[in-house]
Amino acid sequence: MAPTRRPQVLLLATGGTLAWSTERRMDHDRYAEHGKPTAIDEVLQLLPELGDIADVDARDVIRTGSTSMHDADLLLLKQEVEQVDPARYDGVVVTHGTATLEETAFFMCVAAQPAAPVVIVGAQRPPGLLGSDALMNLYQAVLAAADPAVRAWGPLVCMNGELHDGATVTKGHTTALDAFRSRGGPVGRVQRDGRVVITRHPAPRLPPLVIPESTTALPRVEIAYSYLGSDGTAVRALAATGPAGIVSAGFSPGMTSPDDQRALLDAVDAGITVVQTARAANGPVVLTAAAREAGVIAAPDLNPQQARLLTATGLAAGLSGPALAERFAV
Repeated sequence: MAPTRRPQVLLLATGGTLAWSTERRMDHDRYAEHGKPTAIDEVLQLLPELGDIADVDARDVIRTGSTSMHDADLLLLKQEVEQVDPARYDGVVVTHGTATLEETAFFMCVAAQPAAPVVIVGAQRPPGLLGSDALMNLYQAVLAAADPAVRAWGPLVCMNGELHDGATVTKGHTTALDAFRSRGGPVGRVQRDGRVVITRHPAPRLPPLVIPESTTALPRVEIAYSYLGSDGTAVRALAATGPAGIVSAGFSPGMTSPDDQRALLDAVDAGITVVQTARAANGPVVLTAAAREAGVIAAPDLNPQQARLLTATGLAAGLSGPALAERFAV
């Protein structure tokens, strides 16, 4: 009888809390000020149990806090996951700081075309902290990436034993271990016995957008937030810097103050792509007649940061006008 092939997993590390070293075991709030970033190899030394479940090749792609990441880092990660050989690796794990993890996960869903399953994982507490979730999250992410059950579902996020659809996941709490939520709830779980169970299928998606290989930076898209009494100042200030697009985080169901709308329509006249979201992030976006006629794009069921990434990615792929609007209509 031939020996069973061990799962092969590639781990691409970007830094963040999961790869943060601290000796202050009770410093749950300010550990970033007292510790330092570490190489992923040092983290793996704390988790020899990974050798029981898979062969893991690991390398640092980026080593930073996720608050310091830029669009260029997203393009680098996209390139890395697309170059993975599926004949060699059963899955890919990307470690990531939780502050912007949801944005990277969303970008991977709309722009990357990985040949192997991708599971993104972070931690709310660094490995040296008492009560840390870092090593268990990483262990479970490797289990998930190596499991055939995730192969058909696109980029997923593994946190606190839950698997979330990368296209809808958001961070819903600043510090809780179960901070990550997704529309409809988790799509699966990693059980205590190590089994990966898919509980529901992620919603269908359009094929990823194709960004030219020569792209080194995404078009600049800014976000303007509407609030009681907002008078268009923020929109006009952003428009004056010449962005490719502005995402408006409007009141629910997506409308802005009259002054903000006037400033947004002026931005459209200046050749800036304007996308309207709602602060509620779920449900339809209702455009005024003036906004529809001007060509403002409605972005239902997306939060402002997701809409920003979809706008920038669509523009990078050469879409504009109705063709870009169609990407928001699903």
